[in-house]
Amino acid sequence: MVGPCTHGRWLLLALAVGACADKASPGPGTEHHTGRDSASTHDSDAVHDSAPPLDSHPPVDSPPPTDTVDTSDTAPVEPGCLEVDARLDQLSTHSVDGLPGTSDGLSGQLILAETDTSTDAWVLGRAAVLPGGRPSDGTIARYPGLGAPEAWLGIDPSEGELEVLARGDLDEVSGSDLVVGIEHPGLVGARVVVLSAGWGAGNVLDAGLRFESDATGASPLPIVADTDGDGGPDLHIGWKGELERWSGRLPDGDYTAGDGDQVLTGSTRQWGVGGDVDGDGYTDLVVATYEGPALIRGSAGGLSSTVDTPDHRFDSGEDGGADIGGIALGTSAAGDSLVAIGRVAVEADDSIVDVWTGLEDDVARVTIGETGRATIGWANLDGAPGDELVLGRVPTSATAGGLWLFAGLEATPMRVSAEGSTGVVGPLFQSWPTGEDRDALVVVDPWGAAERHPRLYTIDPCGIR
Repeated sequence: MVGPCTHGRWLLLALAVGACADKASPGPGTEHHTGRDSASTHDSDAVHDSAPPLDSHPPVDSPPPTDTVDTSDTAPVEPGCLEVDARLDQLSTHSVDGLPGTSDGLSGQLILAETDTSTDAWVLGRAAVLPGGRPSDGTIARYPGLGAPEAWLGIDPSEGELEVLARGDLDEVSGSDLVVGIEHPGLVGARVVVLSAGWGAGNVLDAGLRFESDATGASPLPIVADTDGDGGPDLHIGWKGELERWSGRLPDGDYTAGDGDQVLTGSTRQWGVGGDVDGDGYTDLVVATYEGPALIRGSAGGLSSTVDTPDHRFDSGEDGGADIGGIALGTSAAGDSLVAIGRVAVEADDSIVDVWTGLEDDVARVTIGETGRATIGWANLDGAPGDELVLGRVPTSATAGGLWLFAGLEATPMRVSAEGSTGVVGPLFQSWPTGEDRDALVVVDPWGAAERHPRLYTIDPCGIR
């Protein structure tokens, strides 16, 4: 719980991958945004389609020991940070209850939003169950200060499926709003709604600010980012055939796709993030397309290219953009932008993530020695300059889960697993301020470790001894 995949602090979620192929984490200065394919192509290994039921939890096994992480190519880290594998039972002091009433492993995204008085965690769980037992096609829970949830949003299955979460101050009421992308049954009438700060329990469609498309297959991709540099967040929505930008705050009401302040031609897929990739001071968009990951530069006049003819394309290999498993932006020790593109690892030695430094041609290929795909994100976990790569995967009958934390892109990752098993502490994760010069991670464990009850955890790698 890979923004929407910001560094205030974003990371997340997401996302989900391996079994959570459709969800990922955001990058610094952005939210993590993911969702279903605009062309309605569903990844067959997505968690909501292929994750095993709770009664088929992977066999219990102690996680195998790994070699100490080689940090020779990174800045020195505090002893204990990113060095040794750990299980959730070693992190019990960091755990908090969460997610009562959910049932499907919570494929979706985790979005953290810091308010004036507390910190809220918002979780979207698809095909979940509300506290009263009523089934829904998505549930969003609000956790003030990461305590027990106090508010739930749901949607009737006949009204749509919750797909994407984003965050930003978009309406005329000051405060952080929750942005939700909704795919309508039959793939007609996709919507994006903006719930004003301080939202309470109820139907997600009760939002005062609504956007709708009448295009078939227009699964929406909302991205909140200040791409025109005026200091206020802009709402970008990728629909089928177009990506539009709505600038500045908007009054409540109903809006139609294609009526934005700027409309670009071309279809986005399920991944998109915002950040200053080229270093010119303006926030850019990196979005997934069937032609591969595309960069659209921001400027004082708005976005400077289209989805079909972007400013830059990252090499996507012979499969084009069909196997993209997420996009996340981080920062290197030198202050450069890092662009991480998730991949499908067909063979164990295939890269599961490729990383570019800005728009440079050089790429770091990250492997974990396993096949599949993983949710990706960045966080500063050791207090040294630069972000660390984080991967998360939920277990399925075919793949083991895990949370992989990299001290360096070439280093052997530290792995956090579920209590007493090779399971995962969640494909949904996001950075969390510790009050020091480093982040912890807030993570959803969809299996609830040995208890098989989904839980929310905070994990501080520097607290592992």
